[in-house]
Amino acid sequence: MMKKYYFLMIFSLVLLFCYSAKSQIVINEIMFNPVGDEPEWIELYNYSNETFSDSLIISDIIKGYNIFLSNLPSKSYCVIVNDTILLRNFRSIPDSTLLVQTKIPSLNNDLDSLTLSLKTGEKIDSFYYKGTWSDKGYSLERISNTHPAINNETLLQSKDTTGATCGMINSNEIGIIPDLPLVDNFVAITPNPFSPNSYDKNICHLDVSTIEKFDRLSIDIYNMNGAKVINLADEQEMLTPGLYKFTWDGKNENGYIFQAGVYPVIINLQNSQSGKSLQFKKLIVIGL
Repeated sequence: MMKKYYFLMIFSLVLLFCYSAKSQIVINEIMFNPVGDEPEWIELYNYSNETFSDSLIISDIIKGYNIFLSNLPSKSYCVIVNDTILLRNFRSIPDSTLLVQTKIPSLNNDLDSLTLSLKTGEKIDSFYYKGTWSDKGYSLERISNTHPAINNETLLQSKDTTGATCGMINSNEIGIIPDLPLVDNFVAITPNPFSPNSYDKNICHLDVSTIEKFDRLSIDIYNMNGAKVINLADEQEMLTPGLYKFTWDGKNENGYIFQAGVYPVIINLQNSQSGKSLQFKKLIVIGL
């Protein structure tokens, strides 16, 4: 079991190394352990501003399956399933959702890893999960299309009373709406993945929001070997709670562009008077 876990984890990280910044479709939600006769299903989401019409390949570590999405509008959902009629017996799916009957990978109940590729073979998304991250009859939802789907911080059990949000906005969707008042301490990283070599996604934005009083902020980025590669903020002074914005171009202090891969980032907030501290651990993905 442990060998399988490490193999799938390494497999997922390798896929993230290949993650394309050109992606406009993500694996958004899955039902891997349904109740009764409900079929397993996979929800895709087109987060771009363009209609998508092309062939894709959905794969597990064993086999890939071709699917064709015809005119999936911008900001719209698609659900792929072996039996659409059977699925409608269990789920109320909006008319605006594209429902596609096709063969899909069998979703393991213990742990598994899925990838989404263009017909050219270029990998555009991955989705790694463990069966303990949601109860039977509840789907796993991605909290945001900008976060890699690789852990139980970015993949959460559906909070919907029906156990899933099939073809609809996820119940755990965090969204970034700057005009709303801050209601929590959080870190947003967009776009993620990003690529220093791309035209429109060559800068990664790190937004740190606080509603509590902290006076020092540090942001350190590491490689997968645990070595610090760059410091974006070194005990920066924070005068008031609010939104603090930072950017990273994928380079070190000498202008060297880092290779595609996964880069852990640690954000530390400190209140020197009260002694209170808060730490966020996130992942930034550099695509090709």
